[in-house]
Amino acid sequence: MTNQSGWRALSWTMTDLTSACNGDTYVPVEVSTNNGDYRDLHRSVSRGPHRKFEAGVPVPLSFLAEHIQQLEPAAQQVPTSYIRLSEGSSHAACHAEVLPQLADAVPVSPPFQEAAGRMHQRSVWLGPRGTQSPLHCDPYHNLLCQKDAQVWGRKLVRLYSPSDAQRLFPFQDPFLRNTSQVDVLEPQPQQFRDFEKVPYLHCQLEPGQMLFIPRKWWHFVQSLSGSLSISYWWTDGDT
Repeated sequence: MTNQSGWRALSWTMTDLTSACNGDTYVPVEVSTNNGDYRDLHRSVSRGPHRKFEAGVPVPLSFLAEHIQQLEPAAQQVPTSYIRLSEGSSHAACHAEVLPQLADAVPVSPPFQEAAGRMHQRSVWLGPRGTQSPLHCDPYHNLLCQKDAQVWGRKLVRLYSPSDAQRLFPFQDPFLRNTSQVDVLEPQPQQFRDFEKVPYLHCQLEPGQMLFIPRKWWHFVQSLSGSLSISYWWTDGDT
């Protein structure tokens, strides 16, 4: 884990963010109810009658900011909204030019010359307390400055070795082979036997900190507060 300072966005409050980026701007968000996530779009059996997930819902940035602040003490059943602004990938949920002021307030590449020369994607993540990224792995090295590079807010991160991939119960679906079927915080031991015995590393990212996640390492991320994050993906030269 390393620390980075000097980013303009580092000093922004939620009010600063909506003021700088025009709160009337519509952004596509992922809406989760009762910890629903993208896996629920592919499962043949529902994990619960109240668990829902919807992607690409357009809402004003100011509404999302207010929602994030209201959800600080939120209960699990309250819907949570999350946005991802990306550049460098055709699969991005929302391109960075939607909020160019935010994109300009953080570095284009991480503070490592070798990584900067092999950049694949930079993403900005904004969401409330309770937001989770299911346990998964990526084909790129990742510098997590909270879901990836921590700007403000706090996040819990668990890391699992690639050598334990099959013990993490990945989906057989070719589109989800990089994603575990297990809900890390509620692993259902009868269905996913011995998952809780798989060793892992864990840490809590604080504002201004960054965490390096090597490619193919499995990771689960949970926001412990409203948070703004930057992630940098880069290749190894052979991906």
